[in-house]
Amino acid sequence: MTLLSLFSKKRWLDLDDAWTEHMLAAGHEIGPILGLLQAARERKEVSRLMMMIREHTTTLLAAERYEDAASLVGAALLGGGNPGELTDFLFKACEGAWADKDWWSVYVETTGFHSGCSDVRSAWEAFATLKAFAKDAVVFHSSGWGLGQVTSVDVEERVIHITFANGRPDHFPFSTAVDIFTVLEPRDLRALVLLDPDKLAAMIKNEPLEVLKTILERHHGRLTVPTLRNAMAQLGKTGPGFTAWWRKCRKEAEKSEWFEVIGTATKAQVRLLSIAADPAESMRRQLLRSASLHDALVRVRDLFSGTTVEESLAKVGLEVLSELAEESEAPINHRLGAWMLVRENTEGKSPEPLVEMLVDALGEQEEAEGGEVPALWALFQHFDSIRDQERCVGLLKEAVEGDGWLDEAAKHLKYAPAGMVKPLIEALLEDKRLPELAEHFRGLLARPMRNAQAFVALAGLVESGKVSKGESTSPQRLHAMLQLASYFKNEVGASSQEARAHKKLINLLCNGEPSLVKSLCDDSDIDALRSAHLIVERGVDVMLDRTFTHVIADIAPEIFRSGDRPFWEGLGLWTSRVGLAARTAELRELIEVKIPNNAEAIGKAAAFGDLSENSEWDAALEEQRNLTGRAQTIEAEVSRALLLETASIPENTAAPGTSVRYMEVESGEIKTVSILGPWDTHNKGVVSYQSPLAIGLLGSHPGEGTTLVLPSGELEVEVLEVTIIELAELV
Repeated sequence: MTLLSLFSKKRWLDLDDAWTEHMLAAGHEIGPILGLLQAARERKEVSRLMMMIREHTTTLLAAERYEDAASLVGAALLGGGNPGELTDFLFKACEGAWADKDWWSVYVETTGFHSGCSDVRSAWEAFATLKAFAKDAVVFHSSGWGLGQVTSVDVEERVIHITFANGRPDHFPFSTAVDIFTVLEPRDLRALVLLDPDKLAAMIKNEPLEVLKTILERHHGRLTVPTLRNAMAQLGKTGPGFTAWWRKCRKEAEKSEWFEVIGTATKAQVRLLSIAADPAESMRRQLLRSASLHDALVRVRDLFSGTTVEESLAKVGLEVLSELAEESEAPINHRLGAWMLVRENTEGKSPEPLVEMLVDALGEQEEAEGGEVPALWALFQHFDSIRDQERCVGLLKEAVEGDGWLDEAAKHLKYAPAGMVKPLIEALLEDKRLPELAEHFRGLLARPMRNAQAFVALAGLVESGKVSKGESTSPQRLHAMLQLASYFKNEVGASSQEARAHKKLINLLCNGEPSLVKSLCDDSDIDALRSAHLIVERGVDVMLDRTFTHVIADIAPEIFRSGDRPFWEGLGLWTSRVGLAARTAELRELIEVKIPNNAEAIGKAAAFGDLSENSEWDAALEEQRNLTGRAQTIEAEVSRALLLETASIPENTAAPGTSVRYMEVESGEIKTVSILGPWDTHNKGVVSYQSPLAIGLLGSHPGEGTTLVLPSGELEVEVLEVTIIELAELV
């Protein structure tokens, strides 16, 4: 066993014997001992080795190997060895090695390294650094200068001349150079940037583990990915280049017996082992110590991301992942993701817990009153990734015998997660389930956001004639697609699935000759086109906006002419961005929180038995009607929303988006109100432009009198001042 192995196992007697055997060998290398001292320094156990350090130093001095003796004692001193035991050895070795050099006295004076100095450890460190500034040595400055190469050392002037990587020459006093530069050892990869860049590039490409090992040794055998990224940046490997290199290097390190990699790809910790370890067992320990099932899942997924997979590591990864998923109280989506990964890498055989979930969900498959998502499809919706959702088609076939899975898909397509939509629709088309597809399209036409991916896919089939459009009209289909396009454009933090559906929708509407937008607009009357224009004004993709504008300019240019009609008297509902965001948040809470909670309450109430005498059931149903009705109302309002930020608000005219100061004629009291949208009234002093007070003021100018028809009676006022509100300042 090596010295490092014996030290790691704390086999002290065997270590002493092996060390003695090594130092008594003629011409033995000092390198293994320095490596041992580095390990002891990291574990703060240099003091345990002091007896052998003294013996070895004595042996080296007797053989007049003064430089090796100085290196050994100096390493022990910097590692925490007792100066009282080492100082005499160190000075004797140094004097024997360098006292006859012409630079000796200058270096001693500059660093204070002499017998009797108060801090021998710091003095030796400075002396050793200064001594390393030899001609052609590569130095590194962590900020500013970076890499450079020593061109000459002027002992008389006590100056070091350095030429940096950018070609700039400079010189530094001895004391300054010692403080700010690190002298790199020849094997330090950073030195190769200057000395042999071609060799460095070849090593990075062909020997990633050797590169990793060298960097680890410089960082005392342990580092994190951010530290590794910084180290590789100094070697010219940054950004995507580093990411690709680390992906390859990590896979090789995980298969090596000399490295331990803990954590996910971006948060990994890497350790250089002193004793060879079984990679598979190391992988097992690391996975079992994972902070969460999700971290373990990410780690095992990485094993299967390349073209080749180490069989032993893959087997252990899947075994541990199965254990963690079955025993864990982790979120259901992480457990399902783990089981799906196991299923896909064990010849499509589903783990038993996943099979049990499928059976239980299928047993609860009768759709609950109130539109609750069927249990099996709710399970599919818990899968996070598109690929896993695609694989859920296989789970559906596994759960439902024979061709019954097609009946299940035809019935519940509207509940399919994004990844299942395309393969299910393709299967239903192949099986000629066209009436069911047409029925789903009609259902989504009124609420396309309910399943945007399914609506876009079905809309493409309808417009191409592959699926019947039924009784739907061109204006209905145009409005639904524009509403969805506006939703995608204005939705903050849209998912990648929504982004893909948005792109497909824009291509569907805008590509082709003539475009679908033109075809649908040609079949729409003027009122329908005005409504479509209001939707587009709320914000859509630039390509769609341009296409729609060109079409309307050709067939109904009068829509763009406002005439004498005030902008607020159209079909739209004007609001600020802040107000629209608040209303949209209210709708989201209804759809994503309150309505699902109510559905759960209905299910619990049904479990109480006889519904005829069940007050909880009645209350839950009443709440369901209220919540559903409110959601439908808000959806309709939001579909008509127009932003005041985009309106052309006239100067000196009371209008939505203005602040009006007026005087009550009878009392002389002066008041100020801000006229905004109905969803902006949470701000103090704001009234909706639809309120009786605002209606009486709209269109008036400073100096004019007007009559406000209020619930309390008529009120004569005089408008004093009108100013446009800075909507960007609303909170």
